[in-house]
Amino acid sequence: MSDSNRKDFASQVTEKVTPDHQKTTGEKIKETVTGGMDRVKAALTPDSQKSVSQQVGDKARGATDRASGDTTLTQ
Repeated sequence: MSDSNRKDFASQVTEKVTPDHQKTTGEKIKETVTGGMDRVKAALTPDSQKSVSQQVGDKARGATDRASGDTTLTQ
């Protein structure tokens, strides 16, 4: 599978549920950069090369991004 160098589901959830006021500036920057890189990798990697959990996570994030109006790199 092609899940290496991708954010795992637990990390994504932790980042979302932690309030921004509890994060350092460095943590916020890291989340933005790694989140963007993960979205690019999700868009470029065919589903056939992803684990089931990564496929589900990518589709859920795409739906969330579209619902929030973030249309950059959604599948």
